[in-house]
Amino acid sequence: PSQARASITVIRESSQAVLTELTAILGLLRDPEAHGTRQPAPSLRDATAVIDSMRNAGMRVTWSVNGDPYDLEPLIDLTAYRVVQESLTNAAKHGDGSAEASISYEPDSIRLRISNRVAGDPSADSPTSGYGLIGMRERVASVGGRIVIGGNERRLFVVAAVLPRALP
Repeated sequence: PSQARASITVIRESSQAVLTELTAILGLLRDPEAHGTRQPAPSLRDATAVIDSMRNAGMRVTWSVNGDPYDLEPLIDLTAYRVVQESLTNAAKHGDGSAEASISYEPDSIRLRISNRVAGDPSADSPTSGYGLIGMRERVASVGGRIVIGGNERRLFVVAAVLPRALP
């Protein structure tokens, strides 16, 4: 029950963030001239807040950054953040309570890798086609990136994305 409560808290926080973002986007689409309080879109730099939230909910998250961080174009930056957020949310819902996440800054691209052990029967519990995974694929493709999502026989679920440093 305590692990379920912690997972529900993480899911609630993530859902609220996405709903806030969607509300802002819909508001702009309906009335682009409207002046209101708008928050900047989340950035990969904000991923530490997602990781801290997961840790506060009881998840063991290992996070590593390789290479020298650099600024990304806003759409790529938001995409990278959402990949980390959705992957860790899935790990909280379907995993064994731990995850490893890494980002590698390369000259022309960034590489994200998030992995976790799947709890229970991997064929019954492993996420394969949820809306979050579909959304990740669509976001990554929209910026010219590549993503591989899947599990293996060792009950390890991996999300590996390569995003360009700049839009094509």
